Amino acid sequence: MFGYVLPLRGELKVKELEAYQGLYCGLCHTLGRRYSFFARWLLNYDFTFLAMVLAPASERPERQRRRCIACPFRGKSVCTPRNSLDLAADESLVLTYWKLRDAVEDSSFLRGLPARFLSFFFRRAYRKAEGRCPEFARQTVACLEELRTLEAERSPSMDRAADTFARILAAAALPAESSARTRALEQLLYHVGRWIYLVDAWDDLEEDGRTGSYNPIAARFPEQVEANLEYASRSHVGMVTEEEKAVYEKAKKIFDEMALVNCTKCAYCMPCPFGLNIPELFAAYNMTASHGMTPAKEAYEALSVKA
Repeated sequence: MFGYVLPLRGELKVKELEAYQGLYCGLCHTLGRRYSFFARWLLNYDFTFLAMVLAPASERPERQRRRCIACPFRGKSVCTPRNSLDLAADESLVLTYWKLRDAVEDSSFLRGLPARFLSFFFRRAYRKAEGRCPEFARQTVACLEELRTLEAERSPSMDRAADTFARILAAAALPAESSARTRALEQLLYHVGRWIYLVDAWDDLEEDGRTGSYNPIAARFPEQVEANLEYASRSHVGMVTEEEKAVYEKAKKIFDEMALVNCTKCAYCMPCPFGLNIPELFAAYNMTASHGMTPAKEAYEALSVKA
C-alpha cells in the first residue's frame, strides 16, 4: 500500500522542491543513523509525507550538505536531525515490517519467500522501533488483526475495512503542541489512510478477482465489479467517437441540472441509524428540480420516516 503519496514536482517552486528533497534525504540519513545502512532501502515518498506532517508548525527546517552513496562527491542538501524525522523513521520501520508480514500471510510459500526473508532481516530493527514507539506498534498490530478477521469473514462493508486501516495512520499522530493540532493531524492521517486503502483495493481489483483474494470493493459490489471488469477487457483507446462524446456531454449537462444531489441509490449509506430511507429522501428532493414541488411533496409524504 505504499507508493500513492507522491510529490507533484511540476507544481512545486524551486525553494519548495529543495526543501522537500532536503527532507527526503534527511529521512534517509535518519533511517541509516537510527537503524542501519540497509534500513535506507525502506525510504519512500509516503514516509517523507509522514515526516512533513509530523513536523511542528513552528519548526523551521535547517539544512546542511552531506555526502551519501547516491551523491558521494558533491553531497546533497539534507535536513538536520530533528524529532519529527526520528519519529517518521521509527513508524516507517513498524509499518514496513508488518506490510512484509502481511505479504507472507497472503502469499504461497514460494511467492512469500522474498517478504519472509526481508521481514526476518529487519526483525531486529523492528524490535528497536517497537521499543521507541510502543503505542503505535500496538495499535498497528491490533488493527491488522481486526483487518484479517474482516478479510476472513469476507466482510461486504468497505467502511469497516477502510476505517480499520485508517486508524493505523491516525495513531501515527502523537500528541502535538496543542490538542487542536493533534486532532487535526489525527483526522488528516485517518482520511489519507482511508483513501490509500480504497485506492489500493481498486488497483488490485482485477488481480484479486483472478486469485480469489478478499477485496472490499468486490465484496460490496460483486455484480457491478464483474460487469465493469468484463467491459474494461473490451475497452480500448478511441472506441468513443467525437459525436458520441458530444452526446454524452449534453446528456450529462441535462442530468446535472435535474439532480440537486448526485445520488445513484447504491444504498451504501444504508441502513441509517435513525431509520431514514436516505436514497428516497434524496430522490424526493431531486424531484423539486425535475418534476416540481407537488410531486416532490407527494413522494416525501409517502415515506414512512420523515427527516
